[in-house]
Parts: sequence; C-alpha cells; structure tokens
Amino acid sequence: MVADVDAGSIVGPSDVAMRSFPFAVVPPLASSSLGAVVGQRAVSALRRGDLVIAPRLVHGRSRVTAQLASDERAVAFAVGPVHVPLTAGDGVELVAPGARPVIGTVLVVDDDSVTVAVASLDSTALASAGLAGRVAVVIRP
Repeated sequence: MVADVDAGSIVGPSDVAMRSFPFAVVPPLASSSLGAVVGQRAVSALRRGDLVIAPRLVHGRSRVTAQLASDERAVAFAVGPVHVPLTAGDGVELVAPGARPVIGTVLVVDDDSVTVAVASLDSTALASAGLAGRVAVVIRP
C-alpha cells in the first residue's frame, strides 16, 4: 500500500503499487497483481506499507457487509437526540428490557441511527427491540 485505505472503502489505483520482496517474507495469499487489488473493498483498514493479502479485500459487497464476519449480522436502530457519542469501531453492549446484553461493534453512526455488528444469533431479538425503540447503548472499554 502506498496510501491508507479505511475499512469499507474501495482501493483505488493511486492507493497501491507493485513491489518486489524476497519470497521468504511474502505471506500466503499475498496479492500478486494490481488487478487483484484495485476496485476491491477493504475489509479492515489498510495502512501505507502493508502487503495486501486476499482475505483483507472483498468484491461487490457494501461498506457495511464488508466489515462483517460470516457469523455476524448488522443491525441498525434509531437513536434519540440524547445518546452516548459513538464512533465507528467502538465496542458496545446493547441492552433491551428482559434480555441479556448483546456485545457488538459500531459500524456506522448517522445523525439519527447507529448500525452495529452483532452475533447472528442475537440479531433478530436485537432488531425486534430496536423496532420497539427499547435499546440502550453502553460503550465498552
């Protein structure tokens, strides 16, 4: 990488360059052509100097789904005018009446909603609580 690319962003032609490395230091699944990298979406943040490996890129997925593991789901719910200040990447606990807290990671924060990655087993109950407007967000360290 010759430039930083945030998680969920598309890798552009000015973000990467081909470099030669000794075979012994090239990780398995390293990309071997610009065509394999340019136009792909970064699953996680790519930093200047990184060697790009295939699992860090996805093709044809949205910014949000590119950040999800196979056992996760993204759940969005409304937030009111008074809420904990959140940033993408924050670890949170989502609390709904009568349910155990659900651990998640904030993916997207908009003016009136937040999208959080949670375990797929928790997604339906959390989405239902969110529709009822009964989810509290607690930031985790």
